[in-house]
Amino acid sequence: MSSVERRAAAGSSPALPRSQRPLSSADVAAAAVGLGIALAARAQGAYGVRAWGPLGFGVVAALAFLSVFGLRLSRAVVGGAAMLAALGLWAVLSVTWGGLPDAAWSMLDRSLLAAAALLLGGAAAAAGRRVLVPAAVLGGVVAQSVEILVRGATGSTPGAWFHGRMLEGPIGYHNAQGLLCAVALPLAVGAGCSGHPLVRAAGAAAAAPLLAVLLLTQSRGALAAAGVAVACQLALTRRARLLVAAALIVGAGAALAVELRAVDRALLTDGPAGATGALRSYALVTLALAAVLAAAGALPAPRRRLGLWPRPRTLAAIAGTVLVAAAVAALLAPSFVQRAHAFAAGLATDTPPAAAPGNTRFTTISLDGRREAWRVAVGAIREAPLTGDGAGRYAVRWGVERRLPDLYILQPHSLELELGAELGAPGVALLAAFLGAVLFALRSALRADRAAAAAAAAAFVALLVEASADWTWSFPGIVAPVLFVVGAAAVPSGAPREPRPRPLLLVAAAAALVALALPYVAAGRLARASSAGTPAAALAQVHAAEALNPWDPDALSTEGRLLEARGEYAAAAALYADAARRSQRPWLEWFRQARALRRAGEVQPAVAACLLAQHADPSEDLLHRGACGWPWLSLHVPGSRPADPEGATRRSFPSPST
Repeated sequence: MSSVERRAAAGSSPALPRSQRPLSSADVAAAAVGLGIALAARAQGAYGVRAWGPLGFGVVAALAFLSVFGLRLSRAVVGGAAMLAALGLWAVLSVTWGGLPDAAWSMLDRSLLAAAALLLGGAAAAAGRRVLVPAAVLGGVVAQSVEILVRGATGSTPGAWFHGRMLEGPIGYHNAQGLLCAVALPLAVGAGCSGHPLVRAAGAAAAAPLLAVLLLTQSRGALAAAGVAVACQLALTRRARLLVAAALIVGAGAALAVELRAVDRALLTDGPAGATGALRSYALVTLALAAVLAAAGALPAPRRRLGLWPRPRTLAAIAGTVLVAAAVAALLAPSFVQRAHAFAAGLATDTPPAAAPGNTRFTTISLDGRREAWRVAVGAIREAPLTGDGAGRYAVRWGVERRLPDLYILQPHSLELELGAELGAPGVALLAAFLGAVLFALRSALRADRAAAAAAAAAFVALLVEASADWTWSFPGIVAPVLFVVGAAAVPSGAPREPRPRPLLLVAAAAALVALALPYVAAGRLARASSAGTPAAALAQVHAAEALNPWDPDALSTEGRLLEARGEYAAAAALYADAARRSQRPWLEWFRQARALRRAGEVQPAVAACLLAQHADPSEDLLHRGACGWPWLSLHVPGSRPADPEGATRRSFPSPST
């Protein structure tokens, strides 16, 4: 007798499969949380504490609420979350050997938010339908992509959304905006392989706006990450249906790339305001491709599995075709060798890529300053391989050692190098342990639901590939949705059992809420200081911010500027000095101190502050004019050099506010 028959004989109703159960409150909660996490990326990717604070409150509070009723989580997911929390705590501990307290606290907050998103994904999936989590995240990203296309077609795009030929988007950074679409693309491909024709049609149609916005960003790293992710997804599922879906998306991307050339030309020649017509045509092409993909997705597709490796004859045929195609290309394109040399030269330079209008950024190659950023990070790793310089110290080192005077960065544009340079071998080991736990969880999930687990793994791979060559891991609005999907794909460990409340998780959630609340409330107080009606009211807000977060250099610097405006130069100079010791850009605070001391008539202390500023960033042109400029400094320090006469020929970058 089956279990269903035994339950019927006992007078109880048989349990329906999860896919046939009516929607529950847990299902609705999972969808709402997923949508909220995805939409949080609209607030500049939740990069600032004013955005990641509310996002963290929502995620941690939802996790605490579910823990009251008990959770069934994968042990691997719990282990991965623990490694993220340990990484944040190690960053805070690095303050004891040189780390900057405010930067360390920010890293702790972001790590706790990522860990909570991973746990919450597992909790939401265990309580409701697992498929609703990626569907909600996909819906949020697609909604943002559609908004970008519609506003571009109607001429209502904010000016800050475009920078030259690149779409910066609501996130404000083209690589991060492109990455958001790249991590959602495997979710759309996975939905396009569903057994239900309507789900397949919706998933295939969703791929069109994602791909369109990804190409608009002209982010080469995000496009490469999307390609690697879909290839990984195909290798994990080995389904003919997914191969067909991937081929259709490649065709749609080729059609959009042709239309993108007109958009690129219009953006560079007429600006965003004059490119409305080209953006409208681009949006119409995207709409047409979405309809074609939806119709193709609704058609019956082959269900058979692909072999892990092609047959030897097939491999020989593929190799022969590639060789013949390469020979034909070399014969028909005399500039083939020159283009190969240009490609290699692009990888060896830090000069930003420049292509003629209409050629798009994808036709050029350049590491765009990354070689220099990586060089500085490798130097830090060699000097302190075990402990690193401490959280936030890379930006300080960059100011001293950089060879690109016009490039201001806070991270080395590589997650692994950032952790190695700032947190040493333990930081890299904790990241590796986190990755191992997540991959183990996804490996177990492949046995239960291969399609969903492969889509989550592909999104995770896209995130890691792009973050290994950029600073996109600093955007919780992108990291949290991906880990939410990854947690939802994991299968709870052990045999089914009644969930029990987790008091330890409640205590950890309460501590996380406090850790998130302090800098968030302090940042709010500091923001209100700029709009205060009187200097006294502004100072009161700044003092409240300092009480909540005494390690924030911005609060000290703001108070210093307020006192300097009131003529209290000595007090302002002392505050600038304290801010310099806690800032990732100490040269700017030393420069402000020199300015205040000069106004106070303290010549020798002002000279000392100028020398400290120039030592902290020898390449900064601002430090060789103004309060620390020549010839004033040369009158007190013989041999000081004048302002760089070639400064006017450098690339134009916005200078930090003084």
